[in-house]
Amino acid sequence: MLKKLAFIILIVSFILSFSGVQAQIPGEGLTISPPILELTLKPGETSNQIIKITNPTRKLV
Repeated sequence: MLKKLAFIILIVSFILSFSGVQAQIPGEGLTISPPILELTLKPGETSNQIIKITNPTRKLV
């Protein structure tokens, strides 16, 4: 009985140890940073901002 219980616990532990393992899959498309850019300008004013656009995948977008 004890061997059977130990075997069941071993099998369940083995299965659960692999259930949470997943490779991180990079997102599709482009990443824009900063995601939100709010500006308030008066008429005639100008503003220069830097927006970074990256491709997190190895695919051509």
